Amino acid sequence: MQDTENLQLFAVAGTPVSHSLSPKMMNSAMKVNDFHGHYMYLTADAVEDVFGVMTFLRMSGCNVTAPLKTLMSKKVNNLLCCNSNFFLF
Repeated sequence: MQDTENLQLFAVAGTPVSHSLSPKMMNSAMKVNDFHGHYMYLTADAVEDVFGVMTFLRMSGCNVTAPLKTLMSKKVNNLLCCNSNFFLF
């Protein structure tokens, strides 16, 4: 069992996301590199839902799929100016 203290959380967000190989690939890479993190699926239909979950879980980063990617790009400029706790890629 992995210690969850100081665990960095990452996700691929959007709808659908269950087909994405990102969690499997990223979790394998983190394990090989002894990185204390976990990458998961985040099913969301709205940008506000992604931000809400990221804030609540204090997530370190998130990949966003289409069509949220287009909507997210409009919000990121304001977010980066106001809050450096999020890293979106």
